[in-house]
Amino acid sequence: MENNKKTTIFIMLVIAFIVISTGCNKYEETENVPTLQLEYQEDEKIETMTIRHGTATWRYKERGLDADAPHPLDSVAKTPQVRRTDDLSEIKLNFSSPPSSYSVKCWTDDYIDNNEAYYDFYEEVKVSDDTIAIPQDEVGYIYLVEAIWPQGKAHYGFYVVASEY
Repeated sequence: MENNKKTTIFIMLVIAFIVISTGCNKYEETENVPTLQLEYQEDEKIETMTIRHGTATWRYKERGLDADAPHPLDSVAKTPQVRRTDDLSEIKLNFSSPPSSYSVKCWTDDYIDNNEAYYDFYEEVKVSDDTIAIPQDEVGYIYLVEAIWPQGKAHYGFYVVASEY
């Protein structure tokens, strides 16, 4: 009877160890820097756009990545673009692996190619349920998402292009 009790306790400890070491980590260990998917409404249907990282620092096991990319204000022609339509009021941000934290900054397209604007002329964008509100004016906006994971950090840029009225 004593051996059954010891065996049961041992099995319970092993199961507890497995659950704690694998099941409680909400951050997926991944070799690749996560992507960002934008979800938004365009012409009365839901559209998605996947964005790869720009500048990033990433560590995985014994390997690492340090990537530098132009700021979205300096590379608007190569920055993924979302066309503004009348029904575009918000964009949902979906990461392929959830970050521990992230922030969103934006600039009006008046600041394109103005590297002094990086640190002085942006607005912090409020994020609610991984969704950002898109201003309802006729101005274009450049967005920079800065995300952090235990393995590193990455930047993602996109441009909401002003509609042609």
